[in-house]
Amino acid sequence: MASNNPTTPTPSNVATVGDAARARPTDYSDADLVPGQWKALFTNEDWLVHGIIVYSTYGFLAIAIIAHILVYLWRPWLP
Repeated sequence: MASNNPTTPTPSNVATVGDAARARPTDYSDADLVPGQWKALFTNEDWLVHGIIVYSTYGFLAIAIIAHILVYLWRPWLP
């Protein structure tokens, strides 16, 4: 009679953490962040750096516009 003890591992149901790590795809196509039209130019890491640069530029422009408005209200340089 076969043992139905769940703690006894059999070769068909034994899995280790290392097996799960090796089973992951290396291209991460499911987690691809780059839109299709930009895939030839960017990897995921490049796309994230690009996003940081773009949002930093937006932040800089917002601060510059606010600063110019405040200075213009203080001392208008146009008649």
